[in-house]
Amino acid sequence: MDTALLFRLAIMVAAGAALFYVARSTSQPEPPLSPPFPQEPEPVLGKQPAAVGSELPFPFDVREIEEQFPDFERPNILNYYFRETDLEKGPPDADSFYDEFFIECETPETGARWTDSFFVTTPNGLKAVMAEEHKKFIACNKTIVVTRYDLASVLRAVLTSYAEGGEMEAAAQRELSESDRYIG
Repeated sequence: MDTALLFRLAIMVAAGAALFYVARSTSQPEPPLSPPFPQEPEPVLGKQPAAVGSELPFPFDVREIEEQFPDFERPNILNYYFRETDLEKGPPDADSFYDEFFIECETPETGARWTDSFFVTTPNGLKAVMAEEHKKFIACNKTIVVTRYDLASVLRAVLTSYAEGGEMEAAAQRELSESDRYIG
C-alpha cells in the first residue's frame, strides 16, 4: 500500500476518534425518566398543603362493596387525592366539578402497588370544561360522573369499577399515560 494513503487513512481515523471523544465529552447526560405514576401534589409556597386520603378517615364502610360483590378481592387503598381539589374542603361549587382523581392501591396477595387515575366530573362541570376549551365533544377513558361532588361516591365508583370489570389487575399492570384522555 502507498505510504501516503496509509498516512491519510490514519489521519481520518484519528480525526473520527477525536470528533467522537469531543461529542461524547460535551454532551449532557439524559435526564432521569420521570416515575410512571403521578406523585402527590407538591405544596405551593405560602399555601397550606392539601390533605390526602391517607391522612383522613375512609368516607364509607367498604364492607358495603364486599357484600355487593362477594368474590371481589378488594385492593388495599394506600392513598388518594385530586390533582387540584382539596379532599377536606371539596370544590368551590359541588354541582360544577371537574378534576383528575388519583388512587394508590396494593394487591393484598402479592404486594403489587400501582397508582390509577380517573377523571371525575359533574354534568355541569363537564359542560363548563367543554365551553371553556371550546370543544364539541369529549372522549375519555376512566371517567366518573357524579350528580354532585361527594368523595364517598367517587371512591365507591372506583371500587365498584374494579369489582365489576376485573379492572384492578389491569390497573396494576399498566402505566398511566396522557393518552387516556382526548378532548377534541
